[in-house]
Amino acid sequence: MSTGPHAILTFFMLPMDCVLLPSGQDEVQVEAGADATLDCQGPTEGTITVIAWNKRGMQTDGYVFFYREDRPYKAYQHPSFQGRVELGDPQMKGGNMSIILHNTTVNDTGTYECHISYQSGSGRDKRVTPEIISEISLKVVHAGQTGGHTEDGGKEDEGKEDGGREGVRKEDGSVGLIAGLSLSALVLVFGGFVIYKKCNTPHIQNSYQPPVEQQQV
Repeated sequence: MSTGPHAILTFFMLPMDCVLLPSGQDEVQVEAGADATLDCQGPTEGTITVIAWNKRGMQTDGYVFFYREDRPYKAYQHPSFQGRVELGDPQMKGGNMSIILHNTTVNDTGTYECHISYQSGSGRDKRVTPEIISEISLKVVHAGQTGGHTEDGGKEDEGKEDGGREGVRKEDGSVGLIAGLSLSALVLVFGGFVIYKKCNTPHIQNSYQPPVEQQQV
C-alpha cells in the first residue's frame, strides 16, 4: 500500500528526544540562475530507507526532494521544485545525500533540512532511526549583488558620501566668512581708534614771541 506525503511527514514529526539533530547550520549563497549544492552527509553504515529534503515555511504539501525504495518520487515533490532537483551522487557513496538545485531563483531563499531514515542492526535488534542530518541556509541574490550590499544600499552610501563632501564645503565656506568678517571688524576698530586719538589730542599753541625791536630814538 502506498503511503502519501502526509503520512511520511508524520513519520518524521517524532519527539525531539527520538530524533538526532545536526550540530550547526551551513550557509550557501548563489546568484539567481546558478546551481546550488545543498550538502548532506549521512551515515556510512546501515541501510537508508528514506531521504526527504524539505524547506521551512512552505505553505503547501510537498518536498524539495523525496527518495525511497532506491528511487526518487517526483509525485511527492512540491511543484516549484519538480524537474530542478537531483542527487549530487546517485550512488550515495560514503553516505553522500547532497542534492543539486538547478536554475535557482530568489524565491528559493530559505532554510532547507535533510531528513533521513535508516535501518541498523539485524533480526530482533533491527531498528529504524529518523534523523535530521543537516540544515542549510540558502540565499539566492540577483546577479552582481553581493551579500549584505544591495543596490539601494549602495546609492544610500553614495548619498551619505556626497552629503559629507557638501558638509565639508559648507564648513569651509563658514570658516572663510568668519575670517573675512573678523578682518573687517579689526580694520574698523583700528580706523576708529586712529580717528578718536586724532580728535582728542589737545592742540598746543606756540608761546614763543619774537622780541620787539627797539625803536631808535
